[in-house]
Amino acid sequence: MDPAGLPTSGPRNPGKIKLNDVLVPVEESFISVDEPWVWKQDGKWMMGALPQNQEKFVNVLSARAQSLRSWKMESIYKEGISIYEKMTMFWNNHFSVVPENPPLHFLSNMTLMENALGNFRDLVKKMTIDPAMLIFLNGNENTAKAPNENFARELFELFTIGKGDQVAPGDYSNYTETDILEAARVLTGWIIDFSNLVENNKSMIELSTDALIHFNGMAHDADEKQFSSRFNNQMISNKGPDEYLALIDMIFSQPECARFICRKLYRWFVYYDISIDVEDTIIESLAKLLVDHDYEVRVVLEALLKSEHFFESIHFGGMIKNPYDFLTSMMKPFQVQHNEPEDPYLRFILYLDIYHLAVGQQMAYFNPPSVAGWKAYYQAPLFYRTWINASTLNLRMTITRGLSMSVDPEGQRQGLSLQVLFLVELLNNSEDPNKLVSNLSKLFFTQDITQDQRDYLKGILIPGLPDFEWTIEYGNYINDPENRDLSLGVELKLRQLIHAMLTMPEFYLS
Repeated sequence: MDPAGLPTSGPRNPGKIKLNDVLVPVEESFISVDEPWVWKQDGKWMMGALPQNQEKFVNVLSARAQSLRSWKMESIYKEGISIYEKMTMFWNNHFSVVPENPPLHFLSNMTLMENALGNFRDLVKKMTIDPAMLIFLNGNENTAKAPNENFARELFELFTIGKGDQVAPGDYSNYTETDILEAARVLTGWIIDFSNLVENNKSMIELSTDALIHFNGMAHDADEKQFSSRFNNQMISNKGPDEYLALIDMIFSQPECARFICRKLYRWFVYYDISIDVEDTIIESLAKLLVDHDYEVRVVLEALLKSEHFFESIHFGGMIKNPYDFLTSMMKPFQVQHNEPEDPYLRFILYLDIYHLAVGQQMAYFNPPSVAGWKAYYQAPLFYRTWINASTLNLRMTITRGLSMSVDPEGQRQGLSLQVLFLVELLNNSEDPNKLVSNLSKLFFTQDITQDQRDYLKGILIPGLPDFEWTIEYGNYINDPENRDLSLGVELKLRQLIHAMLTMPEFYLS
């Protein structure tokens, strides 16, 4: 049994990555990527640190937005075996901020990344006065004379405790409308010093959250704030710039906060349907563990991802991959990041292209559809099925064909293209068509496919031919890999095989 009271998986899943290989220390998972600026040089947008004495930008906001997107994709593809980017995206969905503001989104994303496996309560405190959040939910317009409830409402409903069922007018099971009004008063006085926003000749390194936010005591409501019985009629007195901390501590004194975030983690990693049994056993156990460990998220993730429940066969293939999981599960096995162009501009374009592939599938990283995030993680009854519709399905099929088959007659890759020979050479027994299909199936599919499906796939590799034909052809290539005729023939067959696998419904599931 693990600390949450959930049975651990033990040795039942030897083929799965061990948790310690996934939850790597933050300093090992972060990659060193140039700050997300671009400048124009020789007619091309360049990515990297702002050059010295650069005085003029052309359409600077658009350029920085594109550079931010490219930087984020590069970070995702270069992180290696780690859960940090997966959790950063989770928090990006949880603390949804729109519309995109490149400098402020960069600061927000770094906050989310640095706290991805940290303390949930502390992260809420950081995001409460996050510059992008202050602008998005009008926190910087919230004053004693004109209180604005936008952030206070989302703080309760979406970020911490959840609304719960309505039990009376203005009274929900977790808080009341009065609590929102009083919380808005607590949060008055925080503003952004726009004079410190990025100028054309200032580096992002010189910019920080602390440099942008400012507490204006004159705009803060200094009177006492009285909360409802949902919070034991607690009163918060004037604490100036520290008053918002008291508010968040008060909210987190309620056990429902732990249940609320554990449900969201469960839907992100396991399945959308939280049955009564799952609520009573899994969610309650994880929530208790979270409270017992003072809201440290890492402890809960370790318990969940090591549990037998997580490794039950019913949970494999239970989710339709979101666009980023869809793309990375295709590209990362072929290690596209290790074959990026050396030219900074072409590298910038490579990762920007990947970003736009996800946008076409209706998942723009820095521009979720609403403050509630992406519908796939909260909206019943569709949930994950939201990712597949007439538009996105056609695009996914187009992307798959482009990545797997995009080569010219000479075998040269055109744009983004999977390196099929590279991957197959890493697998064991690739000269055996049966083992090759089996190994690729384990790589691309979450559950075993049928023998009929295996036979169908092998037929694509060697249509109507005996097994030894592939053994001989692949062996000849391995013995003479520089022979273009041999390599082109093997590569074409492998591309056709992998294209067929990546278009199967099983590949769309995780």
